[in-house]
Amino acid sequence: MCGSKKLDSKARGIMNKFVTAFALCAMVGSAHALSLVQVGPNPTGSSTLFRGTGTANTGNQKARLELAGLSTIQGGNPGNGWFYGNNPRSWEMSWNNTNKTVSWKLFSSSDWTGPEATNGLMNGAPVFQSGHDLVGLAFGRSLATDTSLNLDNIMFNAGSGWVDINSEEGLFTGGGFTKTYYAFNGTMTDWVLRGTANFPAGTTSSDSMRFFVEGVQAVPEPGTMVALGLGLAAMARRKRKAQVR
Repeated sequence: MCGSKKLDSKARGIMNKFVTAFALCAMVGSAHALSLVQVGPNPTGSSTLFRGTGTANTGNQKARLELAGLSTIQGGNPGNGWFYGNNPRSWEMSWNNTNKTVSWKLFSSSDWTGPEATNGLMNGAPVFQSGHDLVGLAFGRSLATDTSLNLDNIMFNAGSGWVDINSEEGLFTGGGFTKTYYAFNGTMTDWVLRGTANFPAGTTSSDSMRFFVEGVQAVPEPGTMVALGLGLAAMARRKRKAQVR
């Protein structure tokens, strides 16, 4: 009986430590503000969940939103000079984490005010692959030869204030295709991404002058469970040492 009570006491102690370790992991995760970290190429096994595009195409709408599992949404056509010359326009992407919806907007101004080229209609809930989450964003551009794109004022806000993404700003010249992946770091929540864009040189009637932002989905890395596993392993080592003594 005495030995049984000692075992029960040890079991309760181990269980309490387990619960405490799990709670600490959860607290650390929930307190970690969401941010973007530049990584490079998209992670292995990932795919595009959504893509917001701005284009200089003179024969088509100036924006579109592609959503996994749904039809592409085309924005309005406010005029062929929309992005051309030294006339930057502002753009904005936002994510509602409760409803799992994304919106994509282009504005006539350079400060996210005034009429939208997208008429407020470019939003929807993309279809996730089973077991996948939104894990990052990819910034891309495609430019034909003798064309250029100016991206500026790119900022990210997940509720803690605007953070500049200077690494995606600058004057880019054609031709070719470029895409850079940024992983989300922290607890997913609502967020807004915005910037300005214009094409100082070149003209096209195709899709060869464009910029875009992609939402990337993948099986999330089990960071919390890894931390929990390390904590349990440490407790097991301590128990073995105590038994030896």
